[in-house]
Amino acid sequence: MEANAMDRAIPKKKWTVKKILLWVVLPTTLIALVAMVINRAGESRLNVEKEKITVTNVTEGVFQEFISVSGTIAPIKTVFIDASDGGKVEELYKEGGEMVEKGSPILRLANANLQLSYMNQETAIMEQINNLSSTRITIEEQSIRFLEELNEVEYQILNLGRQHKINQQLYKQKMIATQEYNQIKDEYEFQKRRKKIIQQKLQTNGRLRNVQLAQIDPSIQLMQRNLEMIHKNQENLTIKAPIAGQLSTVQAELGQTIQAGENIAQIDILDSYKVRVRIDEYHISRIEIGQQGTFDFSGKTYTIIIKKVYPEVTNGTFAVDMEFENKKSPEGIKRGQSVQVRLALSAKTKAVLLPRGSFYQETGGNWIYVVDEEAGIAYRRKIKLGRQNPQYYEVIDGLQPGEKVVTSNYETYDRIDKLILK
Repeated sequence: MEANAMDRAIPKKKWTVKKILLWVVLPTTLIALVAMVINRAGESRLNVEKEKITVTNVTEGVFQEFISVSGTIAPIKTVFIDASDGGKVEELYKEGGEMVEKGSPILRLANANLQLSYMNQETAIMEQINNLSSTRITIEEQSIRFLEELNEVEYQILNLGRQHKINQQLYKQKMIATQEYNQIKDEYEFQKRRKKIIQQKLQTNGRLRNVQLAQIDPSIQLMQRNLEMIHKNQENLTIKAPIAGQLSTVQAELGQTIQAGENIAQIDILDSYKVRVRIDEYHISRIEIGQQGTFDFSGKTYTIIIKKVYPEVTNGTFAVDMEFENKKSPEGIKRGQSVQVRLALSAKTKAVLLPRGSFYQETGGNWIYVVDEEAGIAYRRKIKLGRQNPQYYEVIDGLQPGEKVVTSNYETYDRIDKLILK
C-alpha cells in the first residue's frame, strides 16, 4: 500500500525563536557576569568601623600660611653692666630682683695696684700742672715788670721835659751854665730813647706771652681732664646702675675676683615687653622685619611684629625679636613666660580647606578617602594639596567644599580601594 502524500515527513527547523534567544541572551549574560566577577576581583575592599576613623568636612574659607613657634617674654630694653676695671668684690649693695634708681651703687671692687697706679698718675699730673702754672705766673710777672718800667720812664720823661723847657728859657737869658743845660737835655733825650726800647721789648714780650699761654692753657686743661678721668676710673670701682629698672641678676659674690670687661649684672626696664622667638632654620629665607604673629593670653589675642632678626643659627634655629602692636603689653604678663606664637608666612587668601590629619603621613597628600554616606563607603581619590599651616591644608585640586573625607591614620589602608563603613 502506497504511502499517502499527506503523510510526508516535515523536516525539523534547526533555529527556533527560543533557540535564537537562548544563544543571544545567555552569552551576553555570561559576559556581564564574568566582567562583574573580574571587576570585583581587581577592587580591594576593607570593612572598617565608623567609630575607629575620623571623618571631617572639606570647607571653603580664609587660608593663611603660618607656623607655630615658641616665644619667651622679655623686657623690651635690657642694659648689661660690665666691670670697667678688675678687682675683688669688697661690698654688695644690691641683690637680683631689686628695683634700682639711676646712679644707685650695686657693688664695690677693691684693687690696690690699680689705686696705687692712679695715685702715682695723679701726683705726676699735679706736678706738671704746678710747673706750667709757675711758668704762666713768671710770664705774667715779666709783662708786669715791663709795664712798670715803661711807666717809670714815662714819668722821668715827663719831669725831664718840664725841666728842659725851663732850662731853655734860662739858657737863653744866660742864667744857667751850658754844662747844666746839656746835662738835663741829654738825660731827657736818653729817657725818650729808653722808652722806645721798652715799648719794643713790651711788644715782643706780648707776642711771646700769647704764644706761650696758648700752649700752656690747653696743656693745663688736658691734664685737668686726665685728672678727672683718673678720679672717674677710681669711682668705676664702685659699680652703679646706669638706668632705673629692675636688677634682674647680679653675678658676683663677696670676695670674688672680677676681671675687667666681665659682665656682672643686668637691668631690665619693665614698662614694656617683647617676645624673643626661636624659629627653625628651614624658614630663615621667609622671615623678615615687619611680619606679624599672634598669641593668646588671658582670653585675648595679641598681635606682635618682628622688629629684629638675628641671622646666627644655633642648634638648627635662629632668633627674632617681636614687639607688641602699639607698644602695649598685656596686663599681668611676666618676664620669662612662654607663649605659643602663630607666625604668619603669607597673606590671607580664599581657598578650599582640608583639616590636617595623620592620613598625610601615608599618602603625602596625593590621595584621600572620600566618604559616600548614602552608599556607606569611602573610596580612594587622587588630590593635589598646596600650602599648609598647623590647622589646614590648601586644596589645589580633587576636592570640593561640602565633601567628607577620612583624615585619620591610613597605616593599614595602603592597597585598599574602598572602605566599607560599618
